Amino acid sequence: MLTKNENDLVFFFDAEVMPEKSGRVELRKFELSFCADLTRLPSLAYCQFEEVVYNLPLWAKIRLGLQSIEKIPVSKRTDDLYPANWDAARWREYARLLLSMLGTLYTGERALLQTLKNYEYAYAADVRLIESILVDVYTALHSREPQEVEYFEHKGKTYRVPADPHTAREYLTWLEASTALQSDWAHNKIMSGKTAPEGEILRNSTMIVAALARDVRRDPKTGIAQTIPPSKDPKKAEAALARRVADFQDLPASVAVDVGFFLNVFIHRSNPILSLALPLSRMTHLATVTGAL
Repeated sequence: MLTKNENDLVFFFDAEVMPEKSGRVELRKFELSFCADLTRLPSLAYCQFEEVVYNLPLWAKIRLGLQSIEKIPVSKRTDDLYPANWDAARWREYARLLLSMLGTLYTGERALLQTLKNYEYAYAADVRLIESILVDVYTALHSREPQEVEYFEHKGKTYRVPADPHTAREYLTWLEASTALQSDWAHNKIMSGKTAPEGEILRNSTMIVAALARDVRRDPKTGIAQTIPPSKDPKKAEAALARRVADFQDLPASVAVDVGFFLNVFIHRSNPILSLALPLSRMTHLATVTGAL
C-alpha cells in the first residue's frame, strides 16, 4: 500500500451523501490522491499499473485514446468499439477497469476508493470524473523522459550500472549480459502479444536491473569507491543475483525505466554486446519456432 506524500496528485470533488444519523442529503467534499512520481513509486506499483493498461480490452483502449479506431479495418469495427452503443453493464465494466488502474497508484483512504468501486455506473456521465482523473494521472506518470543513470542507492546501498557502451564492455560478464538481454527479450515478447501474464512485467524489469547492477563499496584505506564484480563461481553468482532480485522488488520505478531504456541503446552501440545479442537472438528464435517459449 502506497503512503500519502505532499507531492502526490490530488483531485477534489463534491458528492451528495446521506449520513445514517441525520437521514438528510448533504454535500461533502472528498479528495483522491495518487503517486505519479516514478522516483517515489515502487516498481511493483508501476508494473501493476502498466499490466492493467496493457491488458485492457480493445474497446477500453479506444475510449481512452490509447489506440485509434482508424487503424482497425472497417470490416472488424464491431458495435462495442463505439461508446454510443454501450449499455449499463459495459459502463460498469469500464469503470471497474479505470478504478483498477487508479488503485495501483492510490495513496488516500482505501474506504473511499472502495465506495467508488461499489457505485452503480450506468452512463457516460457516471464515469466522467474517474475517467478524467485517470487521463491526468496517466499523463503525469508518462511525462518523465528516461535519464542516464550510472549510480543509484537502494536500502542504504550504492549500486552501479553501465552508463555507456564503454562501461558495459569494460566489466559485463556473460551471466550479467545474457540475463539482462534474455529478460529484455522476454519483456518485448510479452509486449508483442495480446496480454501480459500477471507479474511478468515486474519480473523481467527487476531481473534486468538486478543483472546489470553491481555493489559499490568504499575502500576503508583509500576512501576510493570500488565496483565489486560478481563471484567467478557460477553458483555463487546466481545465488547473489537471486537475492538481489528479491531485494529490488520495491526499487523506484525510475531506476527500472532508465536502466531498461538504456540497455537497448547499449545493444546498438556496443560490438561486444552485439556479438552476445546475436546468438541469444537465434536461441530465442529457435525456441519460439520449436514451441519452447
